[in-house]
Amino acid sequence: MLGAGLGSRISKAMAALLRRRRRLLRIATPAGSGAPWSELPPDLLFLVLSRLPSYADRVSLRAVCRPWRSAARLQPFAWLFVRADTFLALPEGALHRMPLDRNQILLRVPIATGRMFFLVHRDGSCYLTNPSSGESTPLHISSDSLKIDLGCRSYNWIRKVVVSDGIVAVPYCGMVTIFPRMASPGQGARLCWVPPAMFPTASIHVDTDIALFQGELYVVLTNKHNKSGSELPELHRLEIDDEQNRVRSVQCIRRTPRNHVDDPARSWTPRNGMDRTWRSVFYLVPCGDRLLMVERRTLVERFVVWEGAVRQRGSRPIRTQLEAWEGVDLIGGHGHWSKVDTLMGHALFVSRGCSQSLPASAQCGAQQDCIYFAMTERPRRKREPQDDVFRCVVYNVRDGTMEPLETSEPTVRPWEPTWFFPAHA
Repeated sequence: MLGAGLGSRISKAMAALLRRRRRLLRIATPAGSGAPWSELPPDLLFLVLSRLPSYADRVSLRAVCRPWRSAARLQPFAWLFVRADTFLALPEGALHRMPLDRNQILLRVPIATGRMFFLVHRDGSCYLTNPSSGESTPLHISSDSLKIDLGCRSYNWIRKVVVSDGIVAVPYCGMVTIFPRMASPGQGARLCWVPPAMFPTASIHVDTDIALFQGELYVVLTNKHNKSGSELPELHRLEIDDEQNRVRSVQCIRRTPRNHVDDPARSWTPRNGMDRTWRSVFYLVPCGDRLLMVERRTLVERFVVWEGAVRQRGSRPIRTQLEAWEGVDLIGGHGHWSKVDTLMGHALFVSRGCSQSLPASAQCGAQQDCIYFAMTERPRRKREPQDDVFRCVVYNVRDGTMEPLETSEPTVRPWEPTWFFPAHA
């Protein structure tokens, strides 16, 4: 749940809004006539929406408010998928269960838009499913084509799927596999893209994220061995040649040292037998006419413990920082990353499986120029699933502050929490 302080501020703001509305009605409405909520002006409508945290309250308002019914569909409210079949609606914290048969589903990955899920069933078949309605669309993709071993649970390494009208793209183990979406069985071979030969490590040591931006598929490449976070990653645009059935990449941004590479806080610093280092993970997020990249930097402490005669290594996260970057001059191969301090009135919702930008004015409860980030921090040592720490934070790119967004709900392995945007909200 959100803190009591925020709830109190919302209540006071709502009360002030209602007092203003009553004054307007006394001026504009003849004595004795009812208050025409059905004619609520658009400017006041959006003020009301921005202060209604509950989905149920939004539905009630829609039932009586004519401007909402006649206006274009608003952006849906963000939910968190925290378990196999459980959604957490923010900010009120209500739990919702969707009709997903967890016993028959081996893989559940949100598509990049956050409105549907890519499912792999026990029989190896693949589907696109709307968990709000339960409707499913079969895909002519088998688990064999994904090069995953369902027996060893390596399917958990697939965390994101990008779907367009023509393709289904799956990043996995440093490569990107692309399938034709509408192909019939036996038609349309899959295409595999691997990092170019000049990339310093094998694909298995590469962390990738992909996104559709202005109709093109982009992939960001990070060297997993870049422990200190001293470099910003490469960005490639993938071009699919249907006639020759191949995919090639155009490098848009080269790997570049960050400005504060010499920051001593980023180097290895032994302390009481423990080492600390920064690790970075990068997420692509289209935002209007800009392609943004959110960087999560985590300070990790590595240690060695003895249990009897057994020596074990482990690590634990100490703290996390966020930064936002924009890909500039992407055409021509001479682009670069530029740090941003504004999201142009948008709010970003970032998670491993789904990252989305929404206009904050249409996103009830979301603050503009803020990043809502969901993650699970997992110590690397013998542990139980309950040892994992689920965190949802709000980062303000203008002033660099970060606050926790309390949810009070644990996540259950092996599925990480991810954002979801119900189509009916």
